[in-house]
Parts: sequence; C-alpha cells; structure tokens
Amino acid sequence: MFFIVAPLNLHRVSALQMFCFSPAAMGPSSEDDAASTGSRDIQQRSLEMLERSQANLERSHRNLEGSLNILERSLDIVHTLSRLVDSQDEL
Repeated sequence: MFFIVAPLNLHRVSALQMFCFSPAAMGPSSEDDAASTGSRDIQQRSLEMLERSQANLERSHRNLEGSLNILERSLDIVHTLSRLVDSQDEL
C-alpha cells in the first residue's frame, strides 16, 4: 500500500490531500510500465557498460603482462651487455 501526500490549493484554500491506493487492486498503470521499462533499460545499459569495462581491464592486464615481459628481456640484454663490456675490459 502506498501513500502520496500532495498539497492541494483551491481558491485560497490550502490543505493536504492524501491518496491511499493498492497497486494490486488498481493494476499497473502505463506510467508504471514506462518507469519499469526505463529502469530495465538503465540496468541493461549499466550491465553492458560493466561488461565492456571488464573486457577493457582484461585487455589492459594482458598488455601490462606483455610490457613486463619486454622489460624483463631488456633487462637481461642490459646485463648481458654489461658482462660483455666487463669481459672486454679485463682482456
């Protein structure tokens, strides 16, 4: 059961008008259907956005892993070059 309290102004008369209704007894209105559909649309768009965000995060994670592998190989190359230079200095 829902209560709606709304001001009522009629020819200098100000009062509160209360409406009490049961949605089950009245049945859904077209406004309720539109609101429900709008809510479902918002939920669907939100879900799609979350799925895209998750896919983007997974791609970013893979890219970061690839970058880390490249950095590790570069570091190995730097160490190898450093050892070669040290060996040449000894000769």
